Amino acid sequence: MRFGDRRLGAGSAWVSLVLAGSLVSCSGPRNFVQRDVDWGYYRRIGIAPFQNLTSDRTAGAKVTSSFLTELLITQSFEVAEPGSFSRALNEVMKAQGINDPNQLSAAELKLLGEKAQVQAILFGTVREYAMTRSGQDEFPLVSVDLRLVDAPTGNLLWAASLTRQGGPKLPFLSIGETRTLGQMSQEVCEKLATSLAGNLR
Repeated sequence: MRFGDRRLGAGSAWVSLVLAGSLVSCSGPRNFVQRDVDWGYYRRIGIAPFQNLTSDRTAGAKVTSSFLTELLITQSFEVAEPGSFSRALNEVMKAQGINDPNQLSAAELKLLGEKAQVQAILFGTVREYAMTRSGQDEFPLVSVDLRLVDAPTGNLLWAASLTRQGGPKLPFLSIGETRTLGQMSQEVCEKLATSLAGNLR
């Protein structure tokens, strides 16, 4: 068939729909950005260990580590050393009798910011981290929510959510497919880190 022929057959229409679907599947995360702030103030941030809501006990640590790497690659922020920040976080939580970092009050976030010498704190939740069946094959599913808060006040600065399921980019064809949880986690974290860096700079 010539490209100039206006009479598209069923096969060409199917290809067009497939390509459109592949573009939709590559969309970025949904995010909220607080614009009425001085983003130049946020030079150094701390990343709290991500909350894990999945059946994989290691999912939280794995995705936290992956996101940290992807954020460092953007070179948009100085990130507090994970061990030092975790110690400061644990000290504040222990002093206040809190087990969940997401329950920290504005005053406690301010104290944490001072201890860790960060201007903002990032919290994450891993909602999905598993292999899922699609036909005869299994593909990875990863879903992550993130939020960045101002350390001195606890105000929300940025929030984003992204869910990705692996599989071939073109249905019925093994082209560009993502087959491992590690690969999918990296892809999700890269998109989220890029979104954060792009929106806040």
